[in-house]
Amino acid sequence: MTYPNNMSLLSPRSVAIIGASNDAGSVGHDILKNILSEFTGEVYPVNPKYDEMQGKKCYKSVKEISGEIDLAIIVVPAKIVPAVLRECSEKKVKSAVVISAGFSETHTDEGKKLEQEIVAIAKKGKIDLVGPNCLGVLRPSKKLNASFAKELPNKGNIALLSQSGAFAVALMDQSRESHLGFSVVLSIGNKAAMDECDFLEICEKDNETKVIGLYLESIKNGERFLEVATRVRGKKPIVLLKAGVSEHGKRAAASHTGALAGSDAGIDAACKEAGIRRARTTEEFFDLLSVLQSQPALLSPRIAIITNAGGPGILATDAAEDVELQLPTLSEVNAARLKKNLPSSASIGNPIDVIGDANAARYEAALKDCGDDPSIDGLVVLLTPQVMTPCEEIARVILKAKKDYPLMPIVAGFMGAESVEKAVEILGAAGIPNFSTPERAVRAISSLQEPKQKPKSQKFDTSDMRAAKAAEILEGKKGLVDLQTAASLFELYGIPLPAEDLATSANEAAKIAEKIGYPVIAKVSSAQILHKSDIGGVFADLQNEDDVRD
Repeated sequence: MTYPNNMSLLSPRSVAIIGASNDAGSVGHDILKNILSEFTGEVYPVNPKYDEMQGKKCYKSVKEISGEIDLAIIVVPAKIVPAVLRECSEKKVKSAVVISAGFSETHTDEGKKLEQEIVAIAKKGKIDLVGPNCLGVLRPSKKLNASFAKELPNKGNIALLSQSGAFAVALMDQSRESHLGFSVVLSIGNKAAMDECDFLEICEKDNETKVIGLYLESIKNGERFLEVATRVRGKKPIVLLKAGVSEHGKRAAASHTGALAGSDAGIDAACKEAGIRRARTTEEFFDLLSVLQSQPALLSPRIAIITNAGGPGILATDAAEDVELQLPTLSEVNAARLKKNLPSSASIGNPIDVIGDANAARYEAALKDCGDDPSIDGLVVLLTPQVMTPCEEIARVILKAKKDYPLMPIVAGFMGAESVEKAVEILGAAGIPNFSTPERAVRAISSLQEPKQKPKSQKFDTSDMRAAKAAEILEGKKGLVDLQTAASLFELYGIPLPAEDLATSANEAAKIAEKIGYPVIAKVSSAQILHKSDIGGVFADLQNEDDVRD
């Protein structure tokens, strides 16, 4: 039976570290140390300068190793990587992770050529190539830390696919106190050979992965990404944090991984079409992963908010309306029962206010009546730590409710710091996520709904007569097309555009503006200029003829 390549990446039986080192503090030293610390498979250090390394025999070349190699971790200067990868090909190594930098992200001809070369070698040798310019791969269930991250994160069901190694390290470091657990962490770097679609397909088949978190600075193939993400997210939720959507952010992304970033509106449209949950901030990315890994689906937008403070309850109500959640009142039977168990000053509406001096019994009564009510499908439990508030007892009451109503998602919003610290730890250890503000708690539970998908983009039959007309419009044109050509194509396919025309003089511009109607926008028109604003080629809010002529 053959060993599938994706298994050699996620669950290797043997790992070679090419460029391993005895120099403490070097990447080659730290990766070897990380692997040897816990991994139980075969480990082969490779470096022609040494005979022994950290208690293991060191090989001059990967070809000297007698056993099979599932995974090679390559930590050598960029110029040497092609030669090393050729040896891996001859050795029939199944997967390789190139940690080394110095490729397309340098924006030099040499770097780009080196990257093209290693991609060609990997393709010819049928090697699954990760990177280059990446952190490595971590597989907690296999005790494999084939990276220069400090330590393995907790084992869990989240697959983190990150184009930034540093972002992955920071998230893993924070994850322990927040009880996030990972099936795999893959730092994908420049995505020279394998891109986000390939890694999504690997996670799709991975039994340990239940949720996929994507940090991307670029999307390599938009059409394939839509196809793959739509299929995968039908089985496993996908959370996307897309960096490089602002003009400055795009330039920063390009200098980091050589990424070509997409527009914010385009990313939004792709997420809506594919049913991907999009995080706008790092905090939101963390929140969505936390709730998706631990809670069942929210089957309807109907939730209840339980609180011991009016202000947080109002903030949560506002947030619920923003994300289109509903706050139905309890049924007559449950409302009457709850009223008996709360003081007369309490509110049994929704939000349910159990009042500032609430004890665990009041929270327990509210949780039971909400859990039994057929109109409630999810719970947000808020708490502010007043002097009489038994925070830890209330946390345990929430755990009991979770046990009694296992199919109902429950999130907490225990506000404060030291006063709620132990209670939050109790919740987290039992798989109930806590959020420090009411708004975060509400947005998090909202993400447990099935994302609303836009209809798939219409694809026109290539036999349509419009195709011939489109070819005629594009005849002889290369590279970026000018606005007039694009407008002609849009008109052909019935895609609306704002009124526009091309002016080659101030007089023409004034006439066109008058025809369109003020205010207008003037932009430079050139197929050679992609980002017009970068060169001062966009003038907005022109109110009259003088503005246009100027």
